[in-house]
Amino acid sequence: MNPSTLSDEALKSELLQASRRERNQMTSEQANLIYDLLTVACGAREHWRGDFVQHFTGERCSEYRCCESLGTGGKFYSEVGRWRVGCYREDDTEERCQIIQATNRVLAALRIATQNQ
Repeated sequence: MNPSTLSDEALKSELLQASRRERNQMTSEQANLIYDLLTVACGAREHWRGDFVQHFTGERCSEYRCCESLGTGGKFYSEVGRWRVGCYREDDTEERCQIIQATNRVLAALRIATQNQ
């Protein structure tokens, strides 16, 4: 990025994206796409969508408990360079492990596809 060749709007956009990456913050579109996946794959309840989006777009949030199919410890994690779901070790079952693995594969692809937003 050469700041001297960018318009004011383009420069602001680049700075905003860099700031979000640095703080591990996501866009509203990313948060909603993730929550779409969590509702389908992990049983997250639709009525918590707004709270999830607010947490991940408005402040630095690294985890959120929302995955009903993954037990009481089912969480979504936003880590630097990675999004994933998981559950408490004592709640592990073969079915949950399969859900976690499949969901994490989709989250990895989703992160790559939306990383420049």
